[in-house]
Amino acid sequence: MPKFKGKIVGRVREENEMHKEQMQLKEKYGMEQEDVVIIEKNNLIKFFIGTFARILRMAASLLIFFLSVTGLAALIYPGSRMELIRQAVSIYNELTHFLPFM
Repeated sequence: MPKFKGKIVGRVREENEMHKEQMQLKEKYGMEQEDVVIIEKNNLIKFFIGTFARILRMAASLLIFFLSVTGLAALIYPGSRMELIRQAVSIYNELTHFLPFM
């Protein structure tokens, strides 16, 4: 008998989880009807947009990290500070040469 009781308990738990999920989906989409079952499917476009957004966030975080490490190195070491200043002046001069409105 315990074998059958375990299966029944498992089914009841599955039904309760499905009911909770349906309640959350109905609340999410604003459905009031009780006899409607909502099935949420994955959308390929949403997946790619989400993945692209995560990659973009990660790239921005890495860029900020490397810029902060460079800035910290420029603050700590005077040799690298002078080289960064020379490089910045060189870049500014090249930009003013190539772009007439600067």
